Amino acid sequence: MMTYFHEALSRKIDVKVGGKIRTMSAREGIARNTTNLALKGDAKIIPLVLAIEREVSVVLTRKKIETITDNMTPQEAMGLYRRTLRGED
Repeated sequence: MMTYFHEALSRKIDVKVGGKIRTMSAREGIARNTTNLALKGDAKIIPLVLAIEREVSVVLTRKKIETITDNMTPQEAMGLYRRTLRGED
């Protein structure tokens, strides 16, 4: 079932944008249409768009977590572990 959704959302469609025809994925078309509805003041869509934007921001700003490796000394591994728990860089 998930494969069908992935395929359907990935397929290319033609959309009229600013008087010109653009080819984009169905996923992008849905995102653009939903955002446009929010911009027009659709009260049901605005919270959805803002919630999605928050989730996307979290994913885009997520830092790469350094991994403890076998070639680290126990002190280096412990220091990295502590920094990770504290949320330090």
